[in-house]
Amino acid sequence: AFEVDGVPFDSGLVVTTQDDVILADGKVSLREAITTANITPGADTITFAEAIRGGTIELLSDLPTIPDNLVIDGDPLDGGASGIVIDGNYGSGGASRGFNGLTADGVEVGFEDLTIQNTAYVGISATRSNTALERVDITGVGYQPTSARGVEGDGSLKIVDSVISGISVAEAGFGVLFSGDVGIERSTIENIGGYFATGMQVTGDVWIADSTF
Repeated sequence: AFEVDGVPFDSGLVVTTQDDVILADGKVSLREAITTANITPGADTITFAEAIRGGTIELLSDLPTIPDNLVIDGDPLDGGASGIVIDGNYGSGGASRGFNGLTADGVEVGFEDLTIQNTAYVGISATRSNTALERVDITGVGYQPTSARGVEGDGSLKIVDSVISGISVAEAGFGVLFSGDVGIERSTIENIGGYFATGMQVTGDVWIADSTF
């Protein structure tokens, strides 16, 4: 059986610590879970132990890019964006430039019940991917002075019951910058700042229902 930090798993990975570390300590961090999912065959799901739900993971560096189909679910009970907070550590007394949130390439990914905040220039980057966000809040993106994006990438994108806000830079700020088809339902994109700022810039078909811009 595959193991992560000495803990066997089948098709599901459970994060048991908020610390952003890779250590042989018997605990599973988000970084360790993504690293393990990346090197094991087939689709995986990452969830979080009940004891740390509602907690914050402060990043010490960019998380690994996701190259394999994956769901990261902050709360299996679908309790909302407060399930787990991923903090890019910009402006919080940590790294001066901060780090980006979640990155995927060439996969099918789902992100649920998460808050992604205080990131350098992007909350979620998903290239050549089919990406779904449900109950995800992205806020406080903007260390990079020339451009900041809540969500960027290409492929297809679905955003449901989510909020993208507080994207602010001196020049170009985007809530969503995407090439491909985008569907948005019961979501809000607001407070996007910059000399050139827009809630969405999309090349592809766009479907919007019950949402606010």
